[in-house]
Order: sequence, then structure tokens, then C-alpha cells
Amino acid sequence: MSQQITSAITMTQLHLGERALQIDWSDGRKSTFHYFWLRDNCPQSRLIATDQRIVETINIPEDIYPKAGYLTDDNQLQITWAYDGHVSRYDGNWLRAYDYSNGAKSPHRLLNEQPKLWDATIKNELSIVDYSSLITQPSVERAFLNQFHALGFGILCNVPTELGQVLKVGRRFGIVRPTSWGELFDIKARVETDAVAYTNIPLAAHTDSTYRNPPPSIQILHCLVSETEGGESTLVDGFKIAADLRTQAPHKFDLLATTPLHFYSHTVNTEHHAISPVIRLDAQGNVEGIRYSNHAVQPFLLPSDVMEAYYDAYCTFGRMREDNIYQIRYQLRPGDLYMVDNRRVMHGRTGFSRGGDRHLQGCYIEYDQLLSRREVLNRDQFS
Repeated sequence: MSQQITSAITMTQLHLGERALQIDWSDGRKSTFHYFWLRDNCPQSRLIATDQRIVETINIPEDIYPKAGYLTDDNQLQITWAYDGHVSRYDGNWLRAYDYSNGAKSPHRLLNEQPKLWDATIKNELSIVDYSSLITQPSVERAFLNQFHALGFGILCNVPTELGQVLKVGRRFGIVRPTSWGELFDIKARVETDAVAYTNIPLAAHTDSTYRNPPPSIQILHCLVSETEGGESTLVDGFKIAADLRTQAPHKFDLLATTPLHFYSHTVNTEHHAISPVIRLDAQGNVEGIRYSNHAVQPFLLPSDVMEAYYDAYCTFGRMREDNIYQIRYQLRPGDLYMVDNRRVMHGRTGFSRGGDRHLQGCYIEYDQLLSRREVLNRDQFS
């Protein structure tokens, strides 16, 4: 409701009907608004500080109608409601933007942004942001978060190589989400381990914690020590792979988007299960999430006549994520930190030697908190 909208088009005539009214506009458009919808969205029945409704929709009479209604000289629609005498005023620009009778969608900028799909060629465009600049200059932080929202990842450099520093970064953008490992986890190669991340073998690109429901939506990894050979971080845009698969092999895409898999992990003290397809779609059929982790997925239990086709689709997706045309590789040095949208960007690493120490620390935060901070920083740009 608070989204600011401006237009030179004005309301010219008002026609009151039995259940709805019609507005004629200066450009010839005609719009229909139901009385129930108008009363439900009355600007004067919202809390100013938060723009939230203060009247329950179920308390509005189903047969609500206006006692009087007219257009004002300043392009406002004013209605006095018959059942309680309440006066509502609607700005013409707002009504135009929310003209559902002509197919309007939400005008909020955030909801109309599309992800920027990418492949390996983006390596030449990588914007690596200096940490001290980010924490001292709001414009730098705003640009970093805008890029993160568009691409699903971001890289910082010159982050102090202090134990626990990754938590400070996480808390700048949101609230750190604890998991079985606590708020902070260390990634070091060791002989006895309960996770493949703590070895020096290559890690194929994957999304994290697929066995959690829901998985953490943002992972942050901070490099403290890197004395080994190899160990390049790999990043892959799962949305790009899904888009290409949808175009090149729609049947395979459909199988991955409609077939639920079982993801599972356990240790001595934990046990986690989650059910999800590899590709998650929203109500409009757009890709909104990727859940792919070959080491955590359980045996497929599918009808016999589907099993081979599903394996074909699953392996096609898996080969695409490891293809050089999709992967970018970045060698983390001490003080480097990267963040990934764990619902979209798959991450991994190449293998590395045991010739020296390698120590990363990581944490998780949630996307809605980072997005909130981004929107606050963007207010002065779009107000």
C-alpha cells in the first residue's frame, strides 16, 4: 500500500453500481472496483507506522455499499460507507496501479525484479568489494546487496582474519541461524570426520543442508588460512541451469520439478529428513529454489517405468553443474569471504594438497533479513 506511484492520468467520471463502481480515466480506460475490495483496502484503516490492516476482512459486511461517493479535484476517490459512516479516500494513482479489473500486478519494485542468470562468462565482471568500504559507506553496502540479490552471490576481500569474524559479517546483514554445529562452523581437513567438507577431496557443486526443512537460505564462508595447493571455490547458478534445461529438455525439467526426493543426514546426536524436488517452482511456474546434494539424497523410490528417465534427468542436471561453461572458480585467500544464496547458487571446491593448513569459518543467515536491510538502504534511491 505504501509503494509510491505517480501518473499524469486522472479519474474523470464515477459510476456507482450495486456491488461495484466504475471509474473512467482521462486516457479512455474503464476500471471496475468491488465495494468489498475497496473497504478491505481502505488507506484510512491501516496502521501508519507499518502500513498493516487494522480491520479484519471477515468483519466487513458482504453486502457493503456506499452511502455516497465522488471524485475530488485532487484526483481522489472519496466514499462514505453506509453501514458505519466510515470515510475512505483513495488516490487515483494508487487505484490505477492496483487496477485488477485490467490485469494489474503488484507494482512493488521488489516483486518485479528478475534474477540475472549467469554462467562462467561472468567471471570477467566480478565485483569484489572491500570490507572496510562496505562497513563505512552505505552506497557500497547498497551496491553489494543489490548485486547479491541479482546474482545470488557476493565476494568481500580484506575481511579481518580473526576467529569468529564471519559472525560479525552475518550479523550485519541479519540474524545468524544456529544449526547442529552451533552458530559457527569450522572447515578444516581432518582424518576422522562426519562430513565430506572436512576432507581434502573435491566437493561437487551442491546446495547446503538439503536434509533440513527449510535449509538455511544464505551461507557465508570466510577464509582465515590457505597454505595448500588447489582448493578453488566453485560457484554455479542453479537458476541458469534450470532455465537452460527447461529450454533444451523440458521433459527432464518437469521430472526434476515434480518428483520429490528424500534427503537425509544423521550423526550420533542428530537426525534430519527433508522431502523436496530438485527444482522448486512457485505458484506461477517460475523457478524459486534448487535443492541438489548428491551425498545427502537417499535411494530413489520411483515407479519402475519412470526410474530410468528420472536418472537421466538427474544426471543431466548433475553434469551441467560440473560443466566449465557454467562454473566460475575463485581462489579464496586469507581475508576473502563469499556469500551464496543457498536456494539458488550451488557451491563446491576443487581438491587440495595436504601440504599446509587450510581453515575456513562459516555461518548461516536467512534471506528475508538480508533483503530487509537491502530495502532499507534502497529507500532513498526509490522514494
